Amino acid sequence: MAELADIIKSAQEFIMLAEQQLRDDELLEAENTARAVIAIAPRYAPAWRALGDVLSAVPGKRAEAAQAYSRALEYDPSDQNSIIARDALSDRETSAPTNADKGPGIPQLAALGDKDKYIAAARSSEAAERWKEAKEYWEYVLKIDPSDTWVWSQYGHLLSVHLHDYQASETAFRRAIEEDPTDDWAWGKLGIMLADFLGKVPEGQEYLREAIRLDPTEPYYHGWLGWSLYRQSENFVEAEKALKEATRLLPGYQWAFFHLGYVQYAIGGKVKEAKASFERALKLDDTDTASMFYLAALYDEQLDAKSKAIQLLERLVEIERDHSPARYKLALHFEESEKTFDKAAGHYKAIIENDPKDITARRYLGALYHEKIGNYQEAAKNYKHALQFAPDDSDLNYRLGVLLGSDLKRWDEAVEYLKNATEISPDIELGWAKLGEAYTSLGKLGAARKSFEKALELEPEFYWAHKELGYLLSDHMSEYDLAFKHFETAIEIEPEDIWCRIAIGNIHHHQFKQYAEAETIYKAVLEIEPEEIAAVAELSVLYLSMYRYNEAFEYASRLRIAYPDVGFAHSLYACCLRYIGGAPDEVKQLFRSGLDLSQTHWNWHEYGEFLLYDEGNMEDAEEAILSSLKHDHDCSTVYSDLALIRYVQGREAEARQLCEKTLELEPDSAEAWRLYGRFLWLTGEDVTTAEQSLEKATMLAPDSFEGWMMLAEFLKVQVDRDAEATEAEVKALELAPVGLDYKKWARQQANPYILKYRKTGN
Repeated sequence: MAELADIIKSAQEFIMLAEQQLRDDELLEAENTARAVIAIAPRYAPAWRALGDVLSAVPGKRAEAAQAYSRALEYDPSDQNSIIARDALSDRETSAPTNADKGPGIPQLAALGDKDKYIAAARSSEAAERWKEAKEYWEYVLKIDPSDTWVWSQYGHLLSVHLHDYQASETAFRRAIEEDPTDDWAWGKLGIMLADFLGKVPEGQEYLREAIRLDPTEPYYHGWLGWSLYRQSENFVEAEKALKEATRLLPGYQWAFFHLGYVQYAIGGKVKEAKASFERALKLDDTDTASMFYLAALYDEQLDAKSKAIQLLERLVEIERDHSPARYKLALHFEESEKTFDKAAGHYKAIIENDPKDITARRYLGALYHEKIGNYQEAAKNYKHALQFAPDDSDLNYRLGVLLGSDLKRWDEAVEYLKNATEISPDIELGWAKLGEAYTSLGKLGAARKSFEKALELEPEFYWAHKELGYLLSDHMSEYDLAFKHFETAIEIEPEDIWCRIAIGNIHHHQFKQYAEAETIYKAVLEIEPEEIAAVAELSVLYLSMYRYNEAFEYASRLRIAYPDVGFAHSLYACCLRYIGGAPDEVKQLFRSGLDLSQTHWNWHEYGEFLLYDEGNMEDAEEAILSSLKHDHDCSTVYSDLALIRYVQGREAEARQLCEKTLELEPDSAEAWRLYGRFLWLTGEDVTTAEQSLEKATMLAPDSFEGWMMLAEFLKVQVDRDAEATEAEVKALELAPVGLDYKKWARQQANPYILKYRKTGN
């Protein structure tokens, strides 16, 4: 669906270009543009109608125009514009021949006989391009001798080619044939006129064949028949035969060589023949821009000779500065190399200079600045200029929205243009997804979600939308199960995507506390991309959560080597070193180095816990914990740490409030209930609630040793609870990580070192 939408968008753009070229009387360019649209969308009715509009304005192509309108109606029978335009081609009024008793006076030709005199006058008027005057003279000749087939043919030619009076022209040619059925010239001219001007293609071709039968040596009959066969009937095989015969009969027939080359180019598989034909046409006329253009296309598309193509196109624009199709091709070539971006921009600017309303050139120039040069201001300027002439162009609105949002971070403005894009083209899924991204950046999460869901409704296999919706749900809306599903779908579509895998690992790790599953996923990422530092960092943090300190230290070391200037890498390394028994001074210095580089919540918090639990430095620990709180107000463990500090300071009421704040933030957190139970145990005021809190911690995380170990330590100091304490400790030891010094852990948690500074009586 997305591919079809892209084709239709491109077709619409080029139809607009063709219409503009037609308004500017650039008939050849307009025809080439319309045919290019048909090449990419052969069943698109507006493209055929546009071709008909162009051809109907070109002398000699009336029949082809009628054929184009017919094709438009074949694909869209309700197209009234095509019906009216097609009928108008054959409904032109014709004035009757002059019936004066005396011919016009021509004193300078008085010595000639009447007939010869008026023939000479008609020829003289034609040479001076006084067509109506010539018509009057030819009519008087026919009044003198109505049986002269040659004069009828000359008269018909004047009417069709110069006065566009096709019905009268047809009458004249038919009268010539009636007078002399062997007049091949009349048959040939009538055939051309029927096919090219009146849209009677099969009949016109039959008349040309009759002309060839009468005179098989006349190259022009073969040439026009070949032209009609491929341009009007798409019969390329027979067209090639006719055009070959025309060039054989007349080796200097440049026009036929060009069309023969085009037929061979279009057929495909006749690269050498097409090249020879175009080269012959150029030898006969080295200014033939049409032959240059298609020979360049042949070099580019089928001969892989881009440098020769560029040389021809550059020569072409020297001859015809305003040849937009050639400039477009040159610009696209020059966009392929950073060294020639300026040349590409120059050609787009030349097109715009010739036609300031050319939105296609503005679009391409904007895209060049946007996507390749990185000059976002110039890109925005060109997109906005194009939108002045095409405000309902969804692609331009989309491009400008992406530029303002993703690149310039002006998300409010980006939303405006992306909304326009989705309103104009509501079936384009990428527009909805980008709108979702913009809403996410503005914190409008509900609107963002709806936009991503709309994108996926349009295209259920849209990988990027699944991925971004997954991040939205997990990072901002805490809907982890649904986020998980979207990440999984994204991986099914793009199996090599490591970021969705890491996101799933993070949900297992940080939300579901499923450490083994998270470990498997992170390691799978490193199998795909061994140097993916994000997975290395997550593994280190994971192993800290699992109390596998040596492994955590190994991955933290890798991270610090890879990113020596990143504060998190230093702080993580310090954290791991702390747990494997590193020198306190070294650990402290590493934490300080991390904070010098990046003062994040995590860096401050881990440093604060080191000061609190390892050094007993309550004053500095309080400063660090409060600093971490400035960066994240919703971290529950910060409040638990601060509660311990307040308890040690003797501010028990405030400490209790902080513990309750922890539970308020994470009511289903086993860690929050464990720390709350510890606080109540330490105060000794509410032993029953303390026990209930510790039991709830084991219920919320039955597979975690921390809750069971804390409950065991609590029960050990209660009267007659030894059996229950032993049972809880056995359970804790079953769940404790291998190699963990659980006694040390229990001592640090149940009786923190900082308690020795406890103040009372405050």
